[in-house]
Amino acid sequence: MILKRRMKIDSKKKICLTLLTKRIGEWLVKYFGSEEFQKKSQRNIKNRSCLDAGHTAGSKSFAQKAEDMYKRDKVMPGLLDVYEETHLTSDKLPVTQMASDALNEMKRILEQRKAGEIMNVKSFRKEADKAMNEAAEAKKEAISANEQNKILTKKLKDIEREIKLQDIFWRSS
Repeated sequence: MILKRRMKIDSKKKICLTLLTKRIGEWLVKYFGSEEFQKKSQRNIKNRSCLDAGHTAGSKSFAQKAEDMYKRDKVMPGLLDVYEETHLTSDKLPVTQMASDALNEMKRILEQRKAGEIMNVKSFRKEADKAMNEAAEAKKEAISANEQNKILTKKLKDIEREIKLQDIFWRSS
């Protein structure tokens, strides 16, 4: 036992430690064998099986990997570069079929973009800004029309009330 190497244990403490270890062991066996734990375990196994593309980044975040690549290559890596770095083995093979498919799709889209088949980010941003401005103008027009509608509705109600009053007046006289 590791504790024995670090400190002297007299016989009374050794007995307590043995009982404590035995109790913990019994509790662990009971817990891991429980129906509740088995349900959680099966659920977690199922959830982990849904993960598509594994990676080789280990415990490092992709942002940290990108920073390491920048320090190593002295060039800011693109998204495709980071994906390749984190989803290819040292033999440059994809870690899973899903990673291979995703990598091929990214390369296909990049080629389409280079060939002009897909809008680049700047022209996409211009289109988005134009649509946002048109939407803002339409919203202003809608607000103005709504205010005009409220005014006309109020006038109509006033006229209807006046007609009812005149109708009551003429009936009573």
